[in-house]
Amino acid sequence: MRYSTIRNTDINVSRISFGTASLHHLLSSKKRILLLKKALALGITHFDTSPYYGYGLSEIDVGKFSKRQRNEITITTKVGLYPPNNSSYNSFSIFTRKTLGKLYTKLSKPEVDWRIEVAKQSLESSLRRLNTDYVDFLFLHEPNIAIIQTDEYMKWTEELIKHGKIRHYGLAGLPDLIKPWIDKNHSMCQIIQTRDSFSDSELFNSFLKKGYEPQFTYGLFSQVSKSKRINHSEKILINALDRNSSGSVIISTRKLSRLEELTKIFLDEKHKSN
Repeated sequence: MRYSTIRNTDINVSRISFGTASLHHLLSSKKRILLLKKALALGITHFDTSPYYGYGLSEIDVGKFSKRQRNEITITTKVGLYPPNNSSYNSFSIFTRKTLGKLYTKLSKPEVDWRIEVAKQSLESSLRRLNTDYVDFLFLHEPNIAIIQTDEYMKWTEELIKHGKIRHYGLAGLPDLIKPWIDKNHSMCQIIQTRDSFSDSELFNSFLKKGYEPQFTYGLFSQVSKSKRINHSEKILINALDRNSSGSVIISTRKLSRLEELTKIFLDEKHKSN
């Protein structure tokens, strides 16, 4: 595995990160923890989560897994999107609700709440689920700049850094939601996590032209899989890494064999990380 220092920080992360948005699809807690442990054993040191992922179950699993090796890994969590009302951490309940949510979207769509007091409560709950006193990155999740009290959030996040509850803050969202922040050259744009895919390429490239290279990217695998334009994992991942030359590409899988396949790409000496 290769590593990189995230721009605008002093934090080193693995060039590929593990995303936990679909971790709850594994109904067995033992299998979920095993997958996380395997990721670390293969050299992946950054884990991306959110209170919305698995309605909090993702954070619980990361917390169980990381309890004894917190100093070996870095963690991102988020605020702004939350589990729907009356949801639970039970994996079967989550699976059922999300399945039914494909027909009745109200059952599974996130609660969106940008009140600062809600964000404060959410972070404290996330820290408890994660079994940690701090997270390395706190992102605003799918942030709509038109409805967010940005001054409040800037003041709050700076206080969190001062008190050691987070190390850095930034934005995590689809490119069209990130664009208004970049257009305003907002201070929250110091660290960006966004989707990089064929359909986003024009907007993504506009970020690069303005001097904003997102530090964390995701999405190329899923879109390539659907379009079948590329069917070789090595080509897909190397393309994603080339486009994100100094940060980390987030991957997500529920299969140990797939995880091994992706990390083995880093054994290829022909591909050198910048």
